Amino acid sequence: MLFRSDAWLWMPVHPWQRAHLERSASPTLADCIDLGTGPGAATPTASLRSLAVVGRPGTHLKLALSVNALGAVRTLPPRYLHNATLAGACLENLRERDEWLASHLLLCDESHWWALRQRDALEAEPGELACLVRRYPSLPDARLIPMAALPVFTADGALPAFDQLLGPAPEEHDAWALFADVAGALLELGLRCLAYGVIPELHGQNVVLAFRGRRIAALVLRDHDTLRICPPLMDTQGVAVPDYVIHRSTPNTLELATPRELLAYLQTLAIEVNLYAVIAALAERYGRDEAHGWRILRGALEACLARVPLPEAIAASTKSLLLDEQGWPFKQVLAPLLGRASFGTGMPSAMGRLDNPLLPGRC
Repeated sequence: MLFRSDAWLWMPVHPWQRAHLERSASPTLADCIDLGTGPGAATPTASLRSLAVVGRPGTHLKLALSVNALGAVRTLPPRYLHNATLAGACLENLRERDEWLASHLLLCDESHWWALRQRDALEAEPGELACLVRRYPSLPDARLIPMAALPVFTADGALPAFDQLLGPAPEEHDAWALFADVAGALLELGLRCLAYGVIPELHGQNVVLAFRGRRIAALVLRDHDTLRICPPLMDTQGVAVPDYVIHRSTPNTLELATPRELLAYLQTLAIEVNLYAVIAALAERYGRDEAHGWRILRGALEACLARVPLPEAIAASTKSLLLDEQGWPFKQVLAPLLGRASFGTGMPSAMGRLDNPLLPGRC
């Protein structure tokens, strides 16, 4: 569509979003020209708002949607897009400081976005008409597999991602060995970021594994607007704190006051959500108790803790919280969702507690 301000602005708009705005008689559509579908084409991805652009490998188009999913309206508030640009620059800075991150971490480019202005303040913009062009790094010799694909379990008992990587009907030992490699790479990424006072949102949809053969060549991150930061820890490590724009009238989980709060996002999203899903799928396929997978994960975590140079002030406490603490944080979704009185752009959640799955005797 073309929108008129001082000049014409071309902007992709999802058909659902246009229909929603037409029903609401939005004034933002009063002076626009519908260009139709145009010559290009895009295909859906696993993400509700993201489309893969046909003929442009590695290019995705993320569009605003007035769809309520898990208690959050899936528009694209410009403050999120602004924060993603800052977070991406922060992660690039860490790659320059850490040799392992430089060799193993790659980032999607999320710096190109547009949003139609509707408010005077950036934090108040609803993002009902906005888009982001996401470009994946070029990896011509690699096979890219989102981590969310690893636990996909078909009705006939297959794990397609593992079958693609290891060959049809892989031996159980090979499958668990591949899981150990994946767990080690993801945990090392998380701990090395923690050392600088940040944690990306490492659930399965945001992490793409780049394989060369059976070897993990790199981890590719997307959705940088969810980069959690601990400003006090960043300050002690000499890392510039991103100047996030945050709507202070709603709960804020981007800026965290303590390293323990930051670590919780590694425990919950990276381990309990992402890696546990793979453990559960492998255990079901091979008729194993899930404790087998947790033992492998604990071994990978112990190896990472031994080699990652965590700051002295948090090294001992981090190891204790991960390996020795009786309880772990648990990210609650269902109760906060059912109890939500109004809808916003952030998914409602809360932190609860559960038994540490890595304690001896439990794994």
